Amino acid sequence: MLIGIAAAALLVTLLYVLLRVRDICVEGNQWSEAGRVIELSGIQTGDSIFQLNEKEIEEQIEKDPHFIFEDVKYRFPTGIT
Repeated sequence: MLIGIAAAALLVTLLYVLLRVRDICVEGNQWSEAGRVIELSGIQTGDSIFQLNEKEIEEQIEKDPHFIFEDVKYRFPTGIT
């Protein structure tokens, strides 16, 4: 049982370290460059996918009145839309 727990802990640690944002895609944006939305979101390549806070991302994007946040979609293993 101890070996199983250790293996599970190792797997979770590896996934946490390895699953980093590499690709950021913006959909539905017609009035501005995608880079502006990415900048507002605060998401950067290299961020851990597990540490992204959807509510915080929404708040950041909606600080600009030109944008309405809809959803964050994860494209595993390393993408986010």
